[in-house]
Amino acid sequence: MSNSQWNEDQAAGEKAQREWEADRVRVKAERLQLAQVLKELFANMDCGDRSCRFKSQGYGGMRTNGGCRCLGELRKSERDALVEMVERIAKDG
Repeated sequence: MSNSQWNEDQAAGEKAQREWEADRVRVKAERLQLAQVLKELFANMDCGDRSCRFKSQGYGGMRTNGGCRCLGELRKSERDALVEMVERIAKDG
């Protein structure tokens, strides 16, 4: 391999590394932005049930039983997974 070929390969590798790092930073920023949007959306959710996963500070007094009704027809396991994912993204970035 000639010096010029080695230099070209080295430059290509360095460019790929910079692009990968830029993509990584961009993805992290997008994840944080998504987490913030979802956090703001969830901040005002509260179905009034005692087991509501969101429980905004607005409700007090008596609450219903029967399970969280936020996020419509999602099963409890799906709701829990979504909430945990958002919390993990917000925490880990």
